[in-house]
Amino acid sequence: MSSQRSQTTTPKESGALAVGFLALAGAIGVAHVTPADGYELSLYAGTPTTVWILLGVSFCLSLAVALATTAPWYRRLSLCLGAGAAIAFVGMPVLRGYHFISGGDALTHLGWARGIRDGMFSPLELRYPGLHTVSTLFSTALGIDLTHAMMLVIVLLFGLFFLFVALSTDLVFENRYSVTVGAFSAFLLLPITTLSTFVTPHPMSQSILFSAVIVYSLLKYMQGNQVAASVSSLGVLLAMLSIAVVLYHPQLAAHLLVVFVGICAVQFLFRRFGSTTPIATHRSVYGQTAILTGGFLLWVANHGLLVDVIRFHLVSTLEYFLGGTGSAGDAIDSQSNSIAQIGGSVVEIVLKLLGPSLVFGVLAALLVGWTLIENDGRLLRETEGVIHYFTVALVGLGGLFAVYFFGSTEKMYFRVFGFTLLFITIMGAAAIAYGMDALSKNRSTTAVHSIAVLGFGVLLVVSLLAVFPSPYIYGTSPHVTTQAMDGHETAFDRGDDDIPYIGIRSGPNRYVDATTGDLERTERYEGISGPEIEEGISRQYEDDRYLVVKQRDLDRELIAFKELRYTEAQLNSIESQPGVNRVQTNGGFELYHVRGTADA
Repeated sequence: MSSQRSQTTTPKESGALAVGFLALAGAIGVAHVTPADGYELSLYAGTPTTVWILLGVSFCLSLAVALATTAPWYRRLSLCLGAGAAIAFVGMPVLRGYHFISGGDALTHLGWARGIRDGMFSPLELRYPGLHTVSTLFSTALGIDLTHAMMLVIVLLFGLFFLFVALSTDLVFENRYSVTVGAFSAFLLLPITTLSTFVTPHPMSQSILFSAVIVYSLLKYMQGNQVAASVSSLGVLLAMLSIAVVLYHPQLAAHLLVVFVGICAVQFLFRRFGSTTPIATHRSVYGQTAILTGGFLLWVANHGLLVDVIRFHLVSTLEYFLGGTGSAGDAIDSQSNSIAQIGGSVVEIVLKLLGPSLVFGVLAALLVGWTLIENDGRLLRETEGVIHYFTVALVGLGGLFAVYFFGSTEKMYFRVFGFTLLFITIMGAAAIAYGMDALSKNRSTTAVHSIAVLGFGVLLVVSLLAVFPSPYIYGTSPHVTTQAMDGHETAFDRGDDDIPYIGIRSGPNRYVDATTGDLERTERYEGISGPEIEEGISRQYEDDRYLVVKQRDLDRELIAFKELRYTEAQLNSIESQPGVNRVQTNGGFELYHVRGTADA
């Protein structure tokens, strides 16, 4: 007697999945046996090309089988293959033996996690202790270094993001394509823009990933029966998740609160005016909004955040419109000029960083537009009115983006943008699933599937190329080598405490944070400029200094930034300058003692 599996799957599908899983295993194996032996300016260039080819094969076969198979369990298996490839991608620094990854902030967060682990302060003293506490628990439970624990936590959060974006897409529009399209839309990692949202340890970025779980729980909660008991297990779970996101990052909780309040407004208006749309039957989120509001206010009141943040952004916004300076536009102009000087352009960098996001933004807009102009209201019913919720969420977040943009020079607006892209990812995926469903009724499914595979293939390449900073997007890898970490620790331990440090572009403040674990950030050390090096380092200071030079500094300035601020001649002259003596080196880190003019 033949089983259901043999009736609903084909040898071709089985063979494709077998090849896909072998390719995934091969990619992981090759990556693991070729660890980085020094600083890598680009993770993409440093990783063997074979790894990327095998991951591409895994993605392609995963999507092809998931679209073609008629067996639900086989579709799930094929999506596990795709998720494995996506997790391998974001976990590539772990697979290739990176000591740590940090663009700057992550080193400070590493220090805070060490402070919690060593009992120097309570997690409650941090404004956002979620990532640090979970990483500490992982480090203790698994017996691994805290640096590796933090990177593993990030990989796990990406796994949650992939799963719950796919499930959320299915709740927005349910058909045979929704979960598959939702999963591959999540694999694009649109919320990770490297513009204030990163793949490195960064509480706001990880909070956005975690919020995918909240969005799914919220949709599931609202679509439940409103006449059910006022207290439900799903409601309790949603409340707990809301409190958890406050601990991960209260700023993200404030952004999420904008979404909750907007949904409350939609529910109130539709019920007030007797609408017959599915929204009228949804469970209200008034209570959940009150819980999130209470948790947020209680937490920020204890940390002195709320009044200061509101005052800063409102005053800054008013100053902008009254003719003040220091807006985000000024920062963008400055960065645009720097990019132009090294041969790039704003249009190029926008397309590289945000091209797939723009595509999904257009798709989301088309989905919203269709619900507004359709005559029979079919799409509105099939999506159970959820599009209205997402629309008001995007409007609210857009207003918040404007406040940040006009009143902040610290790129806080890109944090809102990253969170917004979570909703755009789900809406864009729903639009693709709806379009594929409509096309497959009048066109060959093979042709529809082929277009989908090709389209997602292009989007995956373009999007994933910009996830890790590299010279491709005029940045540098966040790779923190063992040599760099050990070099700083040795210098701080054995150096003269009375002698300040200087560095290339900036001082080693972040490494001080990482090694000491103090709650207060270190900001006392400064950088030395290219012209100052050329004039003579020892002439710049009356008292002695320690000069830190990492391999990362050299590669960044000479290769990635093409000598924009420091020339090769300037940097090469350091070790031969009078009054400058090298006192420590390990192959990726050099420390020089600079004699001040008072000793000359």
